[in-house]
Amino acid sequence: MDAKITKHRLAVLLSYDWLKMILAAAAVVVSIVVLFTMIRTRPTAAQKYTVYSIGGLEPARDSAYLVESLKKEFSYDILDVSMENFQESSIGNTSFAARRGVLEGNALFVSDEAADENTLSPFSSICQSGLSQEHTPEEHIGLFHDIGELMRDCENYLMNFYGEDWENSDDLDMGRVRACFMARNGSDKRFKTDAQKEAGVQSEAARIALIKKNYLAVREAFEKGGLTTVGYHSEFDYGGEHIDRTYNVGINLGRLTGISDLFFYTKADGSKSKDKLTLLFFNNGEEAGDAKYENFVFLGYLLRTYAPVYS
Repeated sequence: MDAKITKHRLAVLLSYDWLKMILAAAAVVVSIVVLFTMIRTRPTAAQKYTVYSIGGLEPARDSAYLVESLKKEFSYDILDVSMENFQESSIGNTSFAARRGVLEGNALFVSDEAADENTLSPFSSICQSGLSQEHTPEEHIGLFHDIGELMRDCENYLMNFYGEDWENSDDLDMGRVRACFMARNGSDKRFKTDAQKEAGVQSEAARIALIKKNYLAVREAFEKGGLTTVGYHSEFDYGGEHIDRTYNVGINLGRLTGISDLFFYTKADGSKSKDKLTLLFFNNGEEAGDAKYENFVFLGYLLRTYAPVYS
């Protein structure tokens, strides 16, 4: 059988109308895909929220729904929510390090349970890996937010919009809200027209109110004992001075009654536990921008969903 492709045969093939229609349709599809790829809004680093778990934690039933649940909780400014669980292995640790190498990730679940008295807990191991001798003592654990510092930053942030009596005021300074919106999202493709920008300013006001609501719930949980900080003690030398300090970078979630429906870990004796389940927030520096305050929205969600026990 002569199946050789010649110019004549190719010309005859291309003369069929059905082939022309198929090629035309394919060209239209490709053009549409390219167009939407060019005009769609691409989330910035500050518009993504990624939750990690590591250190032998076992995802429970609610983990499968966490991403969809959080999409309904965060403000308009979080466009992409994801979650990833890293297995306790060299591959898992390498993958985690690679993600953090490019500042991916916002929150991290980890256990503070040590296998024995001679072994560091996964929480302590993670903190140790985040140590940097290149920073001042205040910035020593550059990988994570100090919880106290983050809370003070959030209060100052809210004061900027509500004034000195920010806790009791519902009156936002809309001039500052507008300026904040324009600085972050003034060139966002979602807000091209004046009407869209005005709607964006209103969404910005709702975002700030959402942060305030959740922050107050988180602060109350700390005050009543539903949440407690977890410290990592470190000694090191800096500038000729010996530094002996505890860094409060973790939040113990063990008093959230239902949190084991999200994550739990297995103790050395084989029992399942949540008592030392710990949450940390990554310090992504200027990359995070105002989005670092969405951490309180995440915490507020955990409080509402898993009911803290107050002492």
